[in-house]
Amino acid sequence: MMTKTSLVYICLAISLLGILALFLLSNLIQPVEINTNSTAKENELVKITGRIIKEKSYEDFSVLTLQDSIGNIAVSCNCKGFENKSVEITGKTEIYNNKLQIRAYTIKTK
Repeated sequence: MMTKTSLVYICLAISLLGILALFLLSNLIQPVEINTNSTAKENELVKITGRIIKEKSYEDFSVLTLQDSIGNIAVSCNCKGFENKSVEITGKTEIYNNKLQIRAYTIKTK
């Protein structure tokens, strides 16, 4: 028969194994490098590099226009102050008005 203490230890061990598995999986999932001409799927984790040529701010978010060597793509974010800067953006793709855009998770200036 299991005691209350042994059940607590088993639950703790299973929880720690789950956290370890999530940590290892998060390191294996890497964003796909794309350009503005890529045909990425919706909800795909991507990375793109380029220059912000336009920034339009709204009340609670901004829409950036990123230009790379091929063309432009819209990037939505909760950010300000990136116009005329070279950046690397990581985020998920989404469709808005039948066009691919990126919802930015991280923006790094170059």
